Order: sequence, then C-alpha cells, then structure tokens
Amino acid sequence: MRSIVITAITGLVGQALVGAAAKLVFEVPDTPYLVKWTSQELIDHGRVDPFNSSHARRLMISRFTPVPPRECKRTCRRPWIEPGIVTEIEEIFGPPLYPHGWPEGIYGDFEVEVCCDQKTRKRDFPVVLFGPGLNATRHIYSVLAQNLAGMGYEVITMDHPYESNVVRFPDGSKIYGGRITYEWDEEDPDDPLMAWGQEVRVADASFVLDSIGVGPHDKVVATGHSTGGAAAAALMVSDTRVVAGINLDGTMYGSKYGRLTSGVDRPFLLLASKTHTFTLDRTWEDFWQATVTNHPGTWLKALRISEAQHTTYSDFAPIGDMLGLRRTSFCEITCWVTSLAPGP
Repeated sequence: MRSIVITAITGLVGQALVGAAAKLVFEVPDTPYLVKWTSQELIDHGRVDPFNSSHARRLMISRFTPVPPRECKRTCRRPWIEPGIVTEIEEIFGPPLYPHGWPEGIYGDFEVEVCCDQKTRKRDFPVVLFGPGLNATRHIYSVLAQNLAGMGYEVITMDHPYESNVVRFPDGSKIYGGRITYEWDEEDPDDPLMAWGQEVRVADASFVLDSIGVGPHDKVVATGHSTGGAAAAALMVSDTRVVAGINLDGTMYGSKYGRLTSGVDRPFLLLASKTHTFTLDRTWEDFWQATVTNHPGTWLKALRISEAQHTTYSDFAPIGDMLGLRRTSFCEITCWVTSLAPGP
C-alpha cells in the first residue's frame, strides 16, 4: 500500500511539474525599472452606464507601475489573461489564428513576470493612459504596457464594459461586449456609431484620470491601439491634462462626425502598419488637414513601421516569436516590429 501511495504522489508531483514547465513566460524587459502590476475596479457613481441604465458606470483598469530594482523585494509570475475569462478569450481570439499555427487552448499558459512585493516608497511617474482596440480586452496589451512602464512611466490600461469583449469584476460578475460594431467603408470610413462610442470612451478615460489622482495641472500622455488611438485624440479635445497623444494604427473616428472635426492643438503622433496610408484611410487625411488648418504649428507626425501588421501593436507580436511563428502565415496577421520608415 505504501508503495502505491508513493507512486501516486510521485505521479501527481510529476504532472504538476510538467504543467509548471509548460507555462510560457514573457521575457522580462531590459529596462531601467521592474514593473508592478495591479488591477482595480472603478465605479462612477455620478454617471449612469450609457449601455445599461440599471447601474452606475463600472470600469476595470490595470496599473503598471515602475519599481527600481533595489526596491523590489520579490518577483512573481502572473497569468497574462485573467483565469476567469480565459475561456471567452480563447473563443474570441483563437479561431482566426488556428489556421496559422496558433495552438488551441494556449491562452491560459502565458505568464508575465512582475514585481509583487515592493518596499513602501512613494514615487511619482509620468502617466500614460492606454486605450484598447475595438471590442478588445485590456489584457492583450499587458506586455506592451509592462515594457513601457519599465522605461519609467505609470501606464494605465482600461476596459470599456459593453464594448470590450468581456470584462470581469472582483465580485466575479462579467459584462460582455459587442455593443459597438463597425464594418469598413472605404468611401466613408468614419461612422456615427463609432463616434458615439468614442464619447463613452472619452468619459471613461477622464473618470479614470480623476480616480487615480491626476490633478488639473498634471500632465498625461494618451495613447491607444486602433479605436483606442482615435479615442486618445478625442480625449485631448476635452481634457487639458492630456498634453500629447499617439494613435497606434487606428482609423481616426470622429474626424467627420465627432469631436475631431477641428483636429487637435497639442502634439500628436500617427503610427501606422505597413499598409495603412492616408489614401486608404481618409480619416487620417481629414484629421491631418483639420489640425494643420485650425492649429497651425502644432507638432504632428506620421510614421510607418515597415513589415508591421495591425496587431503588431499588441501582445500578439511577441507571442508570435515565442511560439516560433515568425516565418509562418501567422506573420501575415502579426509580426514583431522591424524598423521605422517615413510616414504615409
């Protein structure tokens, strides 16, 4: 009997070790700072949720805070995707990638190494507010945020409930998204529904800044991927705390129907993938002309990253390298950044 028990225990331990070894850990960024990652629920009691009038607006954010290496007492690994939504994320993001070599059931296997025990010392870092792409979860930008935070910025990523794919709150409840949808129209790429959704994002973003203690004279950079990039520009129009913005390969919704019709009066960078041009996306041209016409002298640049795809500006890019998919058809969906090229 004793030998049977020992054999069973050995087998269980072996399975556990195999499972642990199977975890895929993102490379720790080679940056001056380590990074602490925390998540937090925010409730805007002064605003009824625009998608559901039965409750106040609830948000989830992640904070990526720089930690000097000497002040980090212990590092640990955290799941890349919150365990409570792995199934949903697999169902949403998995099928489009399976034909390109993406393994099934892998979303729960990725981990991020962060500082999880820090000596208590208050430091102030410049704030970067990051908005996700259309219907996307904030979780697929966590490694990008970690890399940026490692350079000395407090990076805040956020979800937008009822638009983001799925948002899970600390009490276990979930809100599913998809309320804002869009189909590309080359003749008229701007869209009234997207402009309305942008207004919701702007209100969310300003509330997040209020909630984390950003004062009226503090300075913030707003950035975002895809739809989040246009929302960053829209936030600049109404929130003077945002002193600069960056759009990562996003259509500039609102340049015709929304608040971007007059452009912006503070520095802004448009960063494109290899096929994103002013000719293909007229909203970029509209935004550019509105800015230079209404705010002459404003710093405004457009750059293209050669060989980059739209999802290069997310965590799927380093995952492609981790899985050895750079030279497969997966790279037609997302590849790692290679070099900067002149703008569109």
